[in-house]
Formats: sequence, structure tokens, C-alpha cells
Amino acid sequence: MHHRILVTGFDCFGEHGHNTSQAIVEALAARNDPRFSCRVLPTSFQRAGALIESWIETEQLGAVVMLGLAAKAGALRLERFAQNRDSSASADNDGESRAEAPIVQAAPKAYASTLPLERFAAAVRSLGTPVELSLSAGGFVCNHVYYRARHAVELGNLRIPCGFLHVPATRPGQLEPWLGAVTECLGVLAAAIE
Repeated sequence: MHHRILVTGFDCFGEHGHNTSQAIVEALAARNDPRFSCRVLPTSFQRAGALIESWIETEQLGAVVMLGLAAKAGALRLERFAQNRDSSASADNDGESRAEAPIVQAAPKAYASTLPLERFAAAVRSLGTPVELSLSAGGFVCNHVYYRARHAVELGNLRIPCGFLHVPATRPGQLEPWLGAVTECLGVLAAAIE
């Protein structure tokens, strides 16, 4: 049994009554693919950060791929870096907002993604789907979870690929081309870690 890939998305938040990342994770879960463990995180700094750390620390994972909603994006965004700071004017689902707060005290300023992003980009381009490499996952819960996950991987010396992808907004029931693009990336990753 190969170690499974943890794939996470987020629930709805703010004015977004539909979160593409949640819908993609639920669609992947419905396929019952034994290679993937699909979970939806709460859009909450405290709860989501604690959950992702506990999963990484207690489960034998082969890789971690986190998805989030980038409402204004027009392409799948492959996030190169997780920054050690929370800074968001909008509140999370617990009503908490954070201004320029470090996520982990006395820890690196940033962690780079350890996913094969260039191969992801090539695979998604071959589908004819827009894809771009991005330098910032923002200052909201997406970046928070990305940083805490990468930090947990480093602390545990786990040497597993871990990173974050942002998906554009969609209407309910309309997941393409993003579901196909994410599926393609996961296929590349699954093959790489076998």
C-alpha cells in the first residue's frame, strides 16, 4: 500500500456561497480512488491549522496537496511559497482577522513548495487549461494552512512533497476545467512518489 496523498479544500466563507476547492475535493472523494485521502478544512485560522498539522503528524502520508479558492483568478495558480505571516482584512469563519502576525514564532520567513510545480504546469498546459506560477498565496487562511503544513513536514523531517494550488471561482456544478487540471496534477504527483 503506497502512502496516500492528502488532498484538502476549504468550506465556504464570506460572500462565497460556493467554494470551488471544496467542490473539487468532494468530487475527487466520490471517485473512491485509494491513492487519495480527501478532506475539507474549515476556513478558520485556528481550526484549519491545527487539523492539517495533526493529519501530517499522525497519518502516513505520501504527499500533501492543499487547494484553495482564488476568486479573481483566471488560471490554476501553483503557489511557489508559503509566507510566515497572517494578514487579512477579511475575517475567517470564526470571525477572526489577523494583521501582520507571524504564524510560527522564530521560524523561517517562507517555505518553498516541494511539489513538482513545473511538471504540474506542463501537464495542465497540455490540457489547454490556463495555469500560472504564483509567488504569494495571500495572507488569509490559505497561506496560513500552507505554511503550517510545510512547517509540520520540516519539523517531522518527513521529506514528502507538500504545496498549495489555488483554483478560480466557478458556479455550482461547473467544475471544469479545474477539476480536470487538479486531477492531472495529482496523477503526475502519484506517479512521482510511487
